[in-house]
Amino acid sequence: MTIVFFTILLLHPLFYMTGSVGCAFDKQAIRQDDQEKVYLQESAKVYWDGVRWGIPAKSAVYYENPLVRARWERNPAIPYSRVTEVSILHIEIQNVDSQTTSPAEMSKTATVYVFIQGIADNNTLQSTEIQQRWYRNGSGWFVLVEEE
Repeated sequence: MTIVFFTILLLHPLFYMTGSVGCAFDKQAIRQDDQEKVYLQESAKVYWDGVRWGIPAKSAVYYENPLVRARWERNPAIPYSRVTEVSILHIEIQNVDSQTTSPAEMSKTATVYVFIQGIADNNTLQSTEIQQRWYRNGSGWFVLVEEE
């Protein structure tokens, strides 16, 4: 009798709406969010390593617009004459409303909090914390430029 009851319960559509399957979807969504965060963290680390070591071409690949990329490679806008330390402090990712965007447009936006220490023009060691905006589309994560 109990075997028949559990078989009927497992086959009943309401069983799938009660949360046993919903929990799996929640775990999958959390796993995807964690993977996105890791992917963005790796991208931001490569970007800031390019800034830290004075290799603008390494960080320029994270500008989607070719004109912005070329300008960055030629003259990177960094706050110090020489950067001595960079560390990513925190990342916040937000989903963009999928009804208002096409797949080619941004699907997520993010704020990356970065600590930068470097030698200023007056030869003093200074540090600052910045918030850098990024966006995600089908091609990957890119730095969001204000002119775009």
